Amino acid sequence: MLARSTGNGLTMTSILYCEGSIMDINNKNKQLYTGADLEHIFGITRKTLFYYDKAGLLKPIDRIGKKRTKVYGEEGYRQMKKILQYREAGLKIEEIRLLMNDQKDDKTEIFEKALIRLEKDIEARKKEIENLKILIEEYKGHVNNHR
Repeated sequence: MLARSTGNGLTMTSILYCEGSIMDINNKNKQLYTGADLEHIFGITRKTLFYYDKAGLLKPIDRIGKKRTKVYGEEGYRQMKKILQYREAGLKIEEIRLLMNDQKDDKTEIFEKALIRLEKDIEARKKEIENLKILIEEYKGHVNNHR
């Protein structure tokens, strides 16, 4: 298998067939990505990529070479983009798994439940902030009284 970086983190589409690989001639003209490519493109760490793989959100189409390098196709690229979009919206891994594995078109219920959860989180943070402000004022008063 020959895979060369184009310098921009993308693997060249002219990847040759590797003996023992499940990749076939149909993949030779498709865009393929190594894990390192996805890490570079999306600004994620190897640990993050491994986590998404382990969570069942992103699976390589093959493992190649002596080092068993993971290779992802165009679908893997799109999945990573969607995973990160969901993460940036504050969705949890389980919610993302439901969204990505759910075949029905209407995912509104999952999004609405996540929105309610995030709004509750905001309210809890607001209460914590107010309690911290009270503690700060109490501490300042305590310190000033002992000077």
